[in-house]
Amino acid sequence: MQKFKSVLLFDSSLLNLDQLFEGVDEDIILIPVGNDEDAIDVLCKHNTAKESIIDNLYILSHGTAGEIRIGKQPINKKEILRQSEKINRLNIKNINIYSCNTGQDLEFIDIFSSTFNAQVNYSSGIVGHKTLGGTWQLQGASNSVIPFSRAAQEAWVVGLTVGFGAATATATVLAGYTIGPGALSNNYDITIIDGVAATISELITINNHFNGTITLNSQSI
Repeated sequence: MQKFKSVLLFDSSLLNLDQLFEGVDEDIILIPVGNDEDAIDVLCKHNTAKESIIDNLYILSHGTAGEIRIGKQPINKKEILRQSEKINRLNIKNINIYSCNTGQDLEFIDIFSSTFNAQVNYSSGIVGHKTLGGTWQLQGASNSVIPFSRAAQEAWVVGLTVGFGAATATATVLAGYTIGPGALSNNYDITIIDGVAATISELITINNHFNGTITLNSQSI
């Protein structure tokens, strides 16, 4: 007998996930993806068409145009086509991508939708806390239900514009203010892991109250 379920596939390195997951419905299955894991492999291990149907798949990770940055290999057009045979064995009805800017590449969304044979909801802007310019509302093929409670959305002060990669930045921030992707409660330095090919505007999100310095590859900005 086939079972319908909801699954949240998430980047396990995201900040303060406990705050967000306090507001997740208990019926949603949480599946972490580590930086040394292949996200599609992880998903396939938890679901095949013979076993069950995923009614709603939620993906939570950093992103950029045409790319979901989760696991050791980002999910982009090339990666989806490379793993299409494996993906075709999945049975998913709706996919909700909570990653910044992925919808700016509509060809990626089309390939994603057709390969997974699923309706896809996505964002063309910032996903995350409103103080960082973000929202949890998605656009796309169907009306998506946000899997996180309103209280959890308010508590998780994170923006999902910052991805993985080799470049690092260091910042000193005054108490009580924020610098993407997380909330800082004291004066201290932080290191932000960033994408390899991202521009400065994609790398760091800063609100108007920032008072400090940021160093990127030994250059202050």
